[in-house]
Amino acid sequence: MEWVALGLWLFVVMLALPLGLGAVYGRFSLALQALAAVCGFGLVVLYIVLEGQSWLAWAAVGAGAVGSLVVLVAARNLISGGDAAVRMKSSTEELVATLAGVELPLFVTAGVLTVLVALGIGT
Repeated sequence: MEWVALGLWLFVVMLALPLGLGAVYGRFSLALQALAAVCGFGLVVLYIVLEGQSWLAWAAVGAGAVGSLVVLVAARNLISGGDAAVRMKSSTEELVATLAGVELPLFVTAGVLTVLVALGIGT
């Protein structure tokens, strides 16, 4: 199960790093989600290398929760009608919002799989 979680975290990182560039457009929460993804991936790698230290898996679950929350906030800010209602949305903002919408369920799934790893289910 830890290998499946590791693969999913890797996929989240591959999606999170390009989204992290959204910080250039003033969306600093996108930079934080990239950091959470890299931390979650690194913690799962350490979990495997250190042969099952459960606190590492629980820390990765926390990184997944933080990443999920931050992606949710970023996507909401990107698609909200606040100050953006008076101007046209750029195609870049729309693309970033779409990718954030794709990444959110991946963060949640990675967190759930990491909970299973931390509990020792399926290993």
